[in-house]
Amino acid sequence: MAAACFLLPYTLLWALVGPELPTVGGALFGGVLFVLLFRWPVPPWGSPRTFERRFIRSSVVAPPPKSGAIPRRCASLERRIGTLGVNADSPKEVRGRTPSPDSGLPGEPHTAAEVARAAAPYLTLVGLVLATRLVPPLRDLLQGVEVGWELYHVFRGAMEPLYHPGSMLLVGFLAGAWLQGAGRRAMMGAFVEATQRLVPVAVALVAMLLLSRIMVHAGMTTTLAVAAAEGAGGVWPGLAPFVGVLGTFVTGSATASNILFTDFQQETAVFLGLPVAGIVGAQGFGAAVGNMICPHNVVAAGATVGLAGREGEILRRTLWVTLLYAGLGGGLALWWMG
Repeated sequence: MAAACFLLPYTLLWALVGPELPTVGGALFGGVLFVLLFRWPVPPWGSPRTFERRFIRSSVVAPPPKSGAIPRRCASLERRIGTLGVNADSPKEVRGRTPSPDSGLPGEPHTAAEVARAAAPYLTLVGLVLATRLVPPLRDLLQGVEVGWELYHVFRGAMEPLYHPGSMLLVGFLAGAWLQGAGRRAMMGAFVEATQRLVPVAVALVAMLLLSRIMVHAGMTTTLAVAAAEGAGGVWPGLAPFVGVLGTFVTGSATASNILFTDFQQETAVFLGLPVAGIVGAQGFGAAVGNMICPHNVVAAGATVGLAGREGEILRRTLWVTLLYAGLGGGLALWWMG
């Protein structure tokens, strides 16, 4: 259900606006839709207690408990739900009841104004992207400012700073801070903390970018593309997602996988006379799927749900799902470009 709530606005935003907004907008609108469905007095799937009993307990990947024992996480969740007095016969009892101090839940519901202030950066970002992509005069005005660079008459590039998504993020941050009434000290603290977290990520991405550029200018990417085109031929669309999966597994990041292999996928598509956008899309799909077997993702997820030390078991379970998922995506790409 969560996937459906995300996919619907994601697809609409992709079709109507473009590639910049679907992820943020899909998460924002999909999250609101998901919460509204669960806030409905009596959902079609039953009361919160029924949902917890049917689905949450069955999804806990843990050894069978001893006789009479309840998994700790389920017991904690059951205590929290029980504190609210939620049951199938009286769903309205939740309203107006104050949870106990040890329930882990807020005593008073947040007002609409508080929720709006908390979501201000995201709402500002969504509004900016919609305005700059759907209003032609504003879009043309922002795209009219371009900054270019050239190095040794070989390397060159250009960007539109006022139209760039990064500028939208910065404006969203500043607008959100202003709407939330954050002071200068709080803003600087958030900026410094975010910058400190960004440094190791930036180092890894720059390393992948340098490696990718070296491979392109040294001719290695072309050599690999020719070999792939000659070896796979017309079935390459079915194999392209697996390259993305491999890149994410090796580099630990879907972004790094795309940086490393997008040029390779593009040149392979050109040699085979296939749609470049389709092959690159298959690469991005595979890179996203590869997150299921990315080692540090497996470690982090295992630690989060109390399965530390069982990473090998998790990886064995997710490997087959990853291969199946990539195979389905490859089959779809092969059918579409065949």
